[in-house]
Amino acid sequence: MDQALAQLPVKQSELSQTTAILTQRTDDLVIRKKKILDDQIAIEGFSASQKNMATLERDLETLERGQMSAISRRGFLEGQLSRLEELAKELDLVEARRIQLEEDQSIYQELATAFGRQGIQAMLIETVIPQLEEEANDLLGRMTDNQMHLKLETQRERKKWSR
Repeated sequence: MDQALAQLPVKQSELSQTTAILTQRTDDLVIRKKKILDDQIAIEGFSASQKNMATLERDLETLERGQMSAISRRGFLEGQLSRLEELAKELDLVEARRIQLEEDQSIYQELATAFGRQGIQAMLIETVIPQLEEEANDLLGRMTDNQMHLKLETQRERKKWSR
């Protein structure tokens, strides 16, 4: 698609050149047709002029073929230009979709982290454990005349101390 976009200015230039050639050949065609008509009137009785007329007719046929070729080339280039413009629009849409998907992926990654092992659950447990330990020790102290107490350790704390 990038290659097609890179060719866009070249194809536009070719289209402009082909259009200029077509215009010039059309003008030449009109001039030659007028010349043929003028010559036919002027040389009606002369055999030498008949040869000139045949040459002009061949030239006219050549110019007409050239004109048809230029018209065909112009149509081809216009088609390519149209296709390149469509591809450029499609590229813009694909790029916008890619950006949106990257943003969505970032959001989902943040959610996965927040709800994963190290996310909200772990934070809640670490916040509640000291309060839970304090309440449990108060109850045990009252029930056993402060002879028993407990210490709650998370796996994370055990890993810290074992290293």
